[in-house]
Amino acid sequence: KQWYQRRVRGKRKKLSGPISSAFTEEDEEEDYSNKIIPFKKQCVALEDRVTIIERLKREGNILAEANRYWEALSKFGESIALCKEDMEHSSADHTRTLSVMYELSAQCYSELAEVFPAAFAAEKSVQFDVTCPVARQTLARAQINIGELGMAMIT
Repeated sequence: KQWYQRRVRGKRKKLSGPISSAFTEEDEEEDYSNKIIPFKKQCVALEDRVTIIERLKREGNILAEANRYWEALSKFGESIALCKEDMEHSSADHTRTLSVMYELSAQCYSELAEVFPAAFAAEKSVQFDVTCPVARQTLARAQINIGELGMAMIT
């Protein structure tokens, strides 16, 4: 015969026999009202979305300064995605932040000689903030790289 131990009201009790005999009618009559039921712990974010967006922007800038443009573009892309999600789920206005992120992406694309993605990102940057002179300058440079001098002069 096998020996098993089980807890009954805080005390260990030795039982003999197979496992199926370990559970008796005594378990069905037991009062479980004073038992502690474990619950799921909620995960608390250490950073809010605005802090994450700013951190990703800083990381992207550091990567771009180190000539690691593709990695910088991925950081800027993550930041853009978070900005768009935050605009959908809250009343926060991230148009200026989105303009800066697209402008930085356009500069990275220009450094990589990816002229059409650079022009697209620069146009998006100007769409989000029309008054930003840096975004307009980046758009003009991208248009010059494409070969549209007339459009660059207008911009």
